[in-house]
Amino acid sequence: MDQLPFKPSEIRVLVGDEHDLMRKSIERVLERIGVVQYVDAHHGRDVRRMIQAEAFDLYILDLYYSDTDGFDILQMIRNKDIQSDTPIIAITGEANRDDIVKAIDLGANDYLLKPFQPEELEKKIITVLTQYHSPGPVVKLIRKAEQLIHSGDYAPALSIIEKILQRKADHPTAEYLKALILYKDSQVDLAIAKLQANIKKYPEYLKNYKTLSDLYIEQGRQEEAVDALTKELEANPKQLLRQIKVANIHLKLGQNMKAIEHLRLALLENNKNPEALYGMGVAYAKENNLEKSIYYFKRLRRQYPDNSKPLEAIVKFCQAIHKEKLAEMVLRDEKKGHPQRVDTYRILAKLYLSEGKEEEGLATLEEAVQKNPSNLSAYQMLAKHFVDQGELDSASGVFDRYIAITKDHEGYLYQTEIYLQAKNYAQAISAIHNGMAASSDHGKLLKLLCICTLKTQQLAKGYFIQKRMFKLGHKDPTIVAKHRELKNLVINRRESRRPKKSAS
Repeated sequence: MDQLPFKPSEIRVLVGDEHDLMRKSIERVLERIGVVQYVDAHHGRDVRRMIQAEAFDLYILDLYYSDTDGFDILQMIRNKDIQSDTPIIAITGEANRDDIVKAIDLGANDYLLKPFQPEELEKKIITVLTQYHSPGPVVKLIRKAEQLIHSGDYAPALSIIEKILQRKADHPTAEYLKALILYKDSQVDLAIAKLQANIKKYPEYLKNYKTLSDLYIEQGRQEEAVDALTKELEANPKQLLRQIKVANIHLKLGQNMKAIEHLRLALLENNKNPEALYGMGVAYAKENNLEKSIYYFKRLRRQYPDNSKPLEAIVKFCQAIHKEKLAEMVLRDEKKGHPQRVDTYRILAKLYLSEGKEEEGLATLEEAVQKNPSNLSAYQMLAKHFVDQGELDSASGVFDRYIAITKDHEGYLYQTEIYLQAKNYAQAISAIHNGMAASSDHGKLLKLLCICTLKTQQLAKGYFIQKRMFKLGHKDPTIVAKHRELKNLVINRRESRRPKKSAS
């Protein structure tokens, strides 16, 4: 380990996999190497969010997630403005040669098939990190500049870039980073001018087009953004995420058929991409072609059965043209074909209730509860319906059932919120005390109790509840500010009640 060109303790890794045991086994290998800075992500959406928000030195990522496509995540990393060459080890349970080739083509540095031996992963981690940390002098300077840009240290980053350009006057990455610094430093007009000059000088360096289009979008210059994206795609049409981006702009501009053209090209690259499938559904709906719209929304649902968005979109677009019966038929078919997917019941019930079909809506929610007794969203919908009808006892009874079946003491929180909404503070306080008796975790309940006591002008009691919260480590900023105010009120009230000393 002493001969490595990197310090394991300084390496930061993102581990993405839906299986807890797999993530833990990867993290044990990292710890054995000496890597202690790692972040894990269960869902694909979490992986994407972390890639956008944070900097890493290595990605170890599964290729398959229930809510997104792992191949798109690889492309997302390689399309980043900076640090797009960070090493990636792709992990998959599929021994499909085409998938492995595709992962490598999209930028994975190496791959590993599940199940694997810890020694295999350890060897690959050391290999890709050694290769990454043994760059030439110019690449090393580029990476240092990118690190500084990521941390917002633009002046030293620019100094390094100028040093690169002194060594090598014709360097497209360095020129691009100069434009990026202008952009990050809010010098938008100068950034646009620099990017336009870069495109003329380096027409094949695609990041200039990407950043220029992003700038135009931020400024609301949609047509110019489309022009920049189109030129980028002419140079390299096999960019799924960019095809989707230009399609989304076309949708905003009402150019639905142009959007469909780009989404079709995206689906040729990945026929399971959720954004492309959803975009096709939206585009055809806007073209009043509900048959094709529903077809694409169903495809999306089939690929990602935990995703409720396609069913909600079908309802939305059917309602827009008063075809609620069609939406009902689609949802009933989905419920019949996949009775275990409880979100279908919730969406169908919402449709019924919006049409004034109370009996059908409540019956559908009861079905959802029967199918999955711990399905909180169904209970919440039932309770909300009763609250809207002014039937508070019925709404509270819904959470009595939830607590009795699930033993989940969060139910008392929802009960309390119902009573708070109705300004029935006595009942709210009663629900809070029941929750405290049933659970040792009083943090959220104490906050609600504090609100109730203050609403009923029990200032001294509210003050002491706040003190108890602070002692337990629950320091909500709004409560802290109110605490100071209450402390003064309580002191003043005590002072006013003390008998005044006689003048003698």
